[in-house]
Amino acid sequence: MFTRVKIKNYKSLINLDVDLSAKKKQPKPLVVIYGENGVGKSNFATAFCTLCESLRTMLARTKLQKLIDKDKLEGLIYDEEFIKFIAENLKDTESIIKSCKTINSTENMSLEFEFVIEGRQGRYLIEYDDSKIVHEKLEYVLNKNRTLFFEIAEDKIKINEKIFTDGEYLKYFYDLLEKYNGKHSFLSILMFEDEGKADGYVIQRISERLYEVLLSFMLMSVRVKSAFGLERGFGASCYKVFKNLGEG
Repeated sequence: MFTRVKIKNYKSLINLDVDLSAKKKQPKPLVVIYGENGVGKSNFATAFCTLCESLRTMLARTKLQKLIDKDKLEGLIYDEEFIKFIAENLKDTESIIKSCKTINSTENMSLEFEFVIEGRQGRYLIEYDDSKIVHEKLEYVLNKNRTLFFEIAEDKIKINEKIFTDGEYLKYFYDLLEKYNGKHSFLSILMFEDEGKADGYVIQRISERLYEVLLSFMLMSVRVKSAFGLERGFGASCYKVFKNLGEG
């Protein structure tokens, strides 16, 4: 799926550009990254976890609100495992920045992913300053050629109207983007809408290609194990680490 990853000011990775493509910019079936301890292999792999986290900030907020019930939290708020679960799996944008942005870096943190889905090439960029999302951009094939789907910055929201098939829903979604600009990404809001609305409601109001990208990112499974034996990951439909992934 992924053919290139560009990372800036992410953990120990100040400026990294990794080409994962095979011939004709197609994704390789398997990529092996090796090197000495401490060179940033785990941090590079964790960037894919961060992509997953960025999709879930709206959902994380809702899940956390549901947990903030005195009856449910009684006895859990001092439980180390529960606190660890909350910290690792229910991250908002500020938590992502705090845990991922290079310490003492003065420039923005950015993650850029080039990808191929069903033979169609795309590129997704998300950029953070010290407290919020400052730039998000998605390019993908709409009809025959790759084009801009959306680009959002602090002072502008640009949406290709063709990625929506319902004008009223486009207006509604635009209002959500203005309301949550900087706090949640376009894809996070869209994922929240898809999970919160009745089955089929969102998919009937957006283009097949936009949903194709969202679904591919949602179904991505990631598992990262560090040199210290710690591991984290994201499954296609939950936050649970696939501990037996390597054993099938």
